[in-house]
Amino acid sequence: MTKKSNTDKKYSKADLEKIRKRAREIWKRKCLSFNTALDDWLQAEQELRTTIGIQNKRSDQYTDEEVAKIKARAQAIREEKIGSLRTAFDDWIEAEQELKEELTKKVNLKDLFDLWFNRSSSRIAELLKKDGSVHPNMFNEILEQQYVELMTECMK
Repeated sequence: MTKKSNTDKKYSKADLEKIRKRAREIWKRKCLSFNTALDDWLQAEQELRTTIGIQNKRSDQYTDEEVAKIKARAQAIREEKIGSLRTAFDDWIEAEQELKEELTKKVNLKDLFDLWFNRSSSRIAELLKKDGSVHPNMFNEILEQQYVELMTECMK
């Protein structure tokens, strides 16, 4: 079993639901491209028309052997379509990529607060090393300045 690194993207339940819904839409779109069994039958019939000698026959004139050949080819066409489907994992990745821009705009509030607190604390610690004390107004200015800088970065 592999361990997830701390840098792995963690999505909220809402984000995971968006990705799941989009992956399902991608899957459904691909399934709709299968058309119907009738389309597979007609394609098989068209492909085999000259090779099995049915080009001048109506469908009600086909022999059992000709019907069996068309049926086998229609099933093969269906299998080819199914085989061309990607896996659910691939659909998930496609959905995740489509939603990536939207997902990266989200900001985890806890992480944002931690970053703001760490930056502000570092700045205050620097002032304390220099002056030995920090005036309350200076403290508030640092908090405000770090907040504005952080929000500016988030908006980019």
